Amino acid sequence: MQHPIYPDEAMGSPWGKPERQIWITQEILSISTGMGGGYFVTGNSFSQIPAYWRMHAVIGAAGWGTNWFENETGANGIIITFPGLFSQQQLASALDYADRHGLMDIASEGPKSKKSGE
Repeated sequence: MQHPIYPDEAMGSPWGKPERQIWITQEILSISTGMGGGYFVTGNSFSQIPAYWRMHAVIGAAGWGTNWFENETGANGIIITFPGLFSQQQLASALDYADRHGLMDIASEGPKSKKSGE
């Protein structure tokens, strides 16, 4: 799938060359690499993510810009904001992360839409 902001895998990611890329919606891309992975989020989906999680993405993206969310940290905000796109296990893990880090108020923000960017 060609995307105007993320044109192809040759662009790379903050975690290295993508080994697997799956567009979950037209605005949310799941990326796996040999060094980790996360999500690339654009458009309206990005604007729906609570400010704390967007800030977290900037910190974790190591100069790649504000649209990258690392699996172990900022990606939890993607899962919490769009729970219908993820498994119950992924959502439970993301909510556990938010609880352990005192982020439950932030976790309750957001649209909680089942589909975004479509």
